[in-house]
Amino acid sequence: MKSIVLITLLFTLSIYGFADNINVEPKVDKRIELLSTVFRLAEAHEYVNNDLEDYAKEVDAYFKKFKHHKVVKLAKKARLFSGVSFDAVASMATSIEITPNGIQLQPNLKEESLDDRWKPKKIKKFVSALNDFYQVSKFDLFYEDHTEFYKRAQDNFNGILNEVDFDWFESFYGENPKGDFKLVLAMLNGRSNYGSTNKYKNGGEEIYAIIGVSKTDDEGFPIFKPNILEIVIHEFNHSLCNKLMESHYDQMKDKSQEIFKLVKDNLRRQAYSKVLTMNCEILVRACVIQYYKEKQLDKDFQIMIANEQSRGFLWIDKLCDELDEYEKKRTHYASLSDFMPEIVNVQNNLDVDALWEDYYKGCPQIIGFNIENGSKNVDPAIDTLIITFDQPMFTRNYGMSYGKKGKKYFPEFQKNVKPEWKGEATQWTIPIILKPGKTYSLMIPDQFFRSENYKKLLKKDYFLDFKTSKK
Repeated sequence: MKSIVLITLLFTLSIYGFADNINVEPKVDKRIELLSTVFRLAEAHEYVNNDLEDYAKEVDAYFKKFKHHKVVKLAKKARLFSGVSFDAVASMATSIEITPNGIQLQPNLKEESLDDRWKPKKIKKFVSALNDFYQVSKFDLFYEDHTEFYKRAQDNFNGILNEVDFDWFESFYGENPKGDFKLVLAMLNGRSNYGSTNKYKNGGEEIYAIIGVSKTDDEGFPIFKPNILEIVIHEFNHSLCNKLMESHYDQMKDKSQEIFKLVKDNLRRQAYSKVLTMNCEILVRACVIQYYKEKQLDKDFQIMIANEQSRGFLWIDKLCDELDEYEKKRTHYASLSDFMPEIVNVQNNLDVDALWEDYYKGCPQIIGFNIENGSKNVDPAIDTLIITFDQPMFTRNYGMSYGKKGKKYFPEFQKNVKPEWKGEATQWTIPIILKPGKTYSLMIPDQFFRSENYKKLLKKDYFLDFKTSKK
């Protein structure tokens, strides 16, 4: 794994109008790489990905002898008992500083900046162990050995930022973001992206957009596809949306909690575990849609809205309508902050039960398998699993995952034979290999299947458990 030389990516983007001089410098951050490595050693699945295959191998080879280091054990405990994972790991990374004297929490940092999954009584012990790991593993050497790798990542990201219209943010919000924007390329994040904000005792702020890297060129260097642009725009919107939702949370809390109860399982799969986080996310996502509307880019906005609803943001269509009204009334509302009472009013007047029923009405359902769920006498000669839906499906989305019993009971599939859609896209057929006298368990996740028009997800996760006969 090509180490993460915090070679701060040299690309500097100056934008006038959004602020007198905004510098967005994509960079690899040594702190992010350090914490990502520790949680990879702790076998946190979100950091155990091999999207950057060569780099991942180098990380594993260099740090394997530290797999039982104290900080790795503490990371496992923090994950198991406090849910420290995903963005909470990044939160710790941006909260520390690496000095010639070692690693410590930034002394000027407000306590609220660090994700509350990190328990106060455990933080000092963890940071001390992290400092020891940094020293004894000679993390610096690994990092410095990968200078060229990080620089190439930076260079390849430059073109993406050229496509962002930063002037739009001041125009739309009616104000500039507070604080410095930090765009970090994270080599071990895979497809995960995180946003966090550091607030300092002197009133300063740093807004982080931490972008996962998951693609490489033929030489193994990081590359980025154009669709990463939407993620950059998303994360930059956080720098303005979060404070709007935070300042109005008390007024929105009761209704927001009602909504959260209905969609919490969906949101938690995306690592959104708090009501306020849900509120920030829905406003950010609606503002991203407004960005694309104004730029008149080639997007199907109804599909964008449907995608967000399928992720649990059920009233985003109404929020987008309200933002359209805001755009029409800018002579009356100088800023989105001025308009926030209208957004609060829309949310607080939602009929949550009707909202839920309206979205899930018409969601596709599975109406049958050719293998009976719960059967203990399935013919092992069956070589095709057939799943039947109650309506035509979008044929480019599909998949299965481990069932309730885990990986050990997941079936084998015939190699070089692809699944097919039949019956006017109402039946999905999967070539399968079954063995006599064996138990099988699999899941058909709701996220993997969509209605024909792409607007509705499968209504729920479906599970199939069965056992084959001995002959």
